[in-house]
Amino acid sequence: MLKRDLTLFFRALLSSALLLVLVISVSAGAAVLMIRDSARDSDTICIAVVDNEDSVMSRILIHTASETDYIRSLLTVETAEEAEAMAGMESGRYAAVILLPEDFVSDVLHGRESRGKIYLSPAMLAQSNIITSTVHFGERLLLSGQLAVFVGDRLLSEHNIGGEERNSAMTAVNAHLLSHALEASRLYFAEETVSYGYVGMTEGENFVLCTLAAILFLLSVFFTPFF
Repeated sequence: MLKRDLTLFFRALLSSALLLVLVISVSAGAAVLMIRDSARDSDTICIAVVDNEDSVMSRILIHTASETDYIRSLLTVETAEEAEAMAGMESGRYAAVILLPEDFVSDVLHGRESRGKIYLSPAMLAQSNIITSTVHFGERLLLSGQLAVFVGDRLLSEHNIGGEERNSAMTAVNAHLLSHALEASRLYFAEETVSYGYVGMTEGENFVLCTLAAILFLLSVFFTPFF
């Protein structure tokens, strides 16, 4: 009986030791990858904007939008010529290239359909969701505001209000819309830093604890023959 139990014990101990070495190796590799990816994700993503309108208004709009808190915390925006931008994306300098069409500012102000293009670098697919979400957010925000502007314009038209008074009203409404869009991150979002998983631990500490719990659970499996 004792000899059998000792044999089972040492056999289970050997299996547990092998599993322990394997799990530690895998966990260490996973931790290194997680830390490296976390550091990479924290880097600011750089994108290029090709301004085909190249007017004073378009340059002001691009500069102002790129300096908002919401955009600046996620992206670094640089203006460039199309050939330079595409070459920069190929080399890995830019994660994406945004091509703005001619007269896009006028199209936005007058409700005309205007389509730009976005090119995403294959090497930056992990960050593509950030770029896509940012663009969609800005698009929906401006579209919603412009619909309100068009409703106001229609109301003025129905009451036969035109000329200088109508132009002045539309200019003021559009200026208010643009100002509101650029302040959206401050008006509608509040930042709050919480502990990882609401458990009072950092991401690394939580990873280690979960790994140790998994190891202890797996090691107990080898000793079940004793029961």
